[in-house]
Amino acid sequence: MNLRGPFIAVACLMLLAFQFLATSGPASAQEPQFLGRTRMQWIDALESGQRRQRGHAAWAIQEFAIQQLASDNALLWLNELLLLTESHSSPSARYWGTFGLGRLIGKLEGNVPARVKALESLPRLLQDTSPAVRIAAADALRQSTDRAAALAVLVESLSHPQDAVRIQAAAALERWGEAARPAAARLEQATSDPSEYVKRIATRTLARLETNPSISPASAPPRPAGPPSR
Repeated sequence: MNLRGPFIAVACLMLLAFQFLATSGPASAQEPQFLGRTRMQWIDALESGQRRQRGHAAWAIQEFAIQQLASDNALLWLNELLLLTESHSSPSARYWGTFGLGRLIGKLEGNVPARVKALESLPRLLQDTSPAVRIAAADALRQSTDRAAALAVLVESLSHPQDAVRIQAAAALERWGEAARPAAARLEQATSDPSEYVKRIATRTLARLETNPSISPASAPPRPAGPPSR
């Protein structure tokens, strides 16, 4: 009995099956992942999780966005960040969306559409009910040509009753560099702030302005201390 024919047929079928599985396996195996989850899986976690889980998912989405950001997907990731700022009652989600917009602006150059749209979205966030969101938006706007309203938010935030808010505002002004010079008088007052952190940051910022008049605003986005608690 000649078994050559059946063996060849079985081998061909196995090869075809292997090729099919390699090219049409689960989408999640082919898609980029962040901490073991795809973009859609993080979005699902944002929609269905508890408060703390939603905050973690919002952080992950903006980290994922910056990690994967490229010229051919910038508008896609911009949309995800805008949805965080627009569609959620959670201050943490709005904060991470706003923070992510600042990072996206810093990574893109010139007048590419995604960068322009991100800058255009920030002024409305200066009116957010959460001080952390307002400050994050103001900080990101240091990369804009029209910074007056953003600077006013940071100066006002230096008088907030919560230490964490004043620290965030002072740190943002330090990153503004020379652009923070109009706030020098308020920074001088902040050197007597009850918070030691605010004192140190304000003192350091003023010293840099005095010793290096040509100092430029930092181009790199800030490293967050963490999402707002409320």
